Amino acid sequence: MDKKIINSKKAFTIGDLGNIAISLGVAVIILTVVATIVQTLRDDQTPENSSARNVTDFGLESLNTLSSFMPLVALAAVGAIVIGIVIRF
Repeated sequence: MDKKIINSKKAFTIGDLGNIAISLGVAVIILTVVATIVQTLRDDQTPENSSARNVTDFGLESLNTLSSFMPLVALAAVGAIVIGIVIRF
């Protein structure tokens, strides 16, 4: 019965690493493009329009915070694959 449980579990393979790497790469590219667009919007605003400038500043800070977590997300993804491979064997 134990073999049935072990064999029925789905696990990650090394082949899944490529798909996860591409997904993380796309996420980084999207964050970069969005940050560039928000920075361009911020540069076009005048100091008189302070509420709009504050909103874009807050958006840039949020994008910076989100992008700082990308290495942690990559580490978690690789860790999940390693654990999945270990479970399979």
